[in-house]
Amino acid sequence: MILTNPTYAGAYAYGRRKSVLTEPTRAVLARHRAPQEEWAVLIPEVFPAYLSWAEYLENQARLAANRSRFMPGPGAVRQGDALLTGLGVCARCGRHLATIYNPEPWYTCARAKRRYGEPQCQSCKAEPIDHAVTELFLQATQPAQVEAALQALDQLEQERKDLERLWQQRLERARYEAERAERQFNRVEPENRLVARELENRWNGALAQVQHLERSYAQAQQQQLAPLNESDRALIRRSLTDLPQLWHAATTTAADRKRLLRCLIRDVAVDGVSQPGQIIVQVRWQTGATTTVSVRRPRSTDGLTTNTATLEQIRAMAADHSDDQIADVLNAQHLTTRWGKPWTYQRVHRVRVHNHIPSHCPIVPRGQETRGDGLVSVSAAARMFGVSRATIAGWVRHGVLFAQHMPGRNPYWLRVSPEDIARLTAQSFEPGFERLRTATKTLGLTEAQLWEDVRAGRRAIRRMRCEQHWEWQVAVSVPKIRDDQLNQVLSAPADSVTLYPALLEEQCE
Repeated sequence: MILTNPTYAGAYAYGRRKSVLTEPTRAVLARHRAPQEEWAVLIPEVFPAYLSWAEYLENQARLAANRSRFMPGPGAVRQGDALLTGLGVCARCGRHLATIYNPEPWYTCARAKRRYGEPQCQSCKAEPIDHAVTELFLQATQPAQVEAALQALDQLEQERKDLERLWQQRLERARYEAERAERQFNRVEPENRLVARELENRWNGALAQVQHLERSYAQAQQQQLAPLNESDRALIRRSLTDLPQLWHAATTTAADRKRLLRCLIRDVAVDGVSQPGQIIVQVRWQTGATTTVSVRRPRSTDGLTTNTATLEQIRAMAADHSDDQIADVLNAQHLTTRWGKPWTYQRVHRVRVHNHIPSHCPIVPRGQETRGDGLVSVSAAARMFGVSRATIAGWVRHGVLFAQHMPGRNPYWLRVSPEDIARLTAQSFEPGFERLRTATKTLGLTEAQLWEDVRAGRRAIRRMRCEQHWEWQVAVSVPKIRDDQLNQVLSAPADSVTLYPALLEEQCE
């Protein structure tokens, strides 16, 4: 692969993978990629190169930085609202914090719990931590802070020069030892084979030490920040002046804000356990400096309560509305939660439970057969028709009965009217209906097409008793709806109109 194979950069490499014993009892070996400094042989500029060695090293660094698993790096920037994804570190165990949305973003450290069954380290809501880190980031980009940062970079540049001088001295000393070993080997007489072998071993060791130092020096240079010139300083001052407006702009995405944070911040250590009610946030900047702030942990009783009028409205609607229907009504009235967020059926459920408001339209059945809005459970419908729960589920899939279902693993609720009971337990033939197999010939459609029409509400279906078995009959001609039936359909709730919708449109026209 051109992104990982050093041959495309013109280098010969050997020993890039090593065999590791994974199961000592069974002597099972697995091959893993070794770091570049552990390769057995690396000779650059041997083959014609498609890209330079510097570009190859830059690609490897980018791939390692974008890798979110099995590497300690921050990983690639994603589109989630949490700003510290990849940067957050648990201050207790040192592992990277995982980001979950439930539905708001949270930072959790539960890897030890999942892998080893240990207690969970911590879990903190992301919003207050992100807010504190954002304030520190914007404060650090103020003009005075920028000048201080530039001075700190100058100091780091001086330290880099001192470190560079130390590296050069180490390399010079190692090269001198290698050259000295070479001169000693060249001066030995050929008949002194034992002495020559010893000097050759010393020479090989000196050369290996030189190669190891050169690789370590190249790796250290890659990890260091490049020195700033005057044009870079002017660009930093000019760009950071407009940074607050850029940060709060509507066109700036969460991914853009994460990229801006990573320009100055190396990682953020979070400790939400050591001080009750507080979250200790320690920001480590790219310069190596650290800033520690304390954030108050949000609680559900921070003086914010649901509006009394909203509570009374929820209490009144709980008799004949489910939680999702209540949420739709509240959102249609432009009402929000105490945190200023739109209503969902989970939030309505939490408010009801907290304020001891019972619901007569629960999403999950609790032994009652009929809800306040007239819907029944699958078990109750199965008892009405004398069939199994699986049969009722099949009817729902084919559109025979109206069903209400919330996303997730929630059960179905069915609307079973007296008309539905009469339609699905018919004892006599009705004009305009034919058996399913006969109707396929009459209409020139397949059974699958007929069931699709039933599911879409374009064709009525009934279930009639024939001697010792039941059979399905579909409408092959559209009957005329009487005025009283039309008024009944028009006055029914929108979600209960499951029969003759095409016919209803024709009558309305």
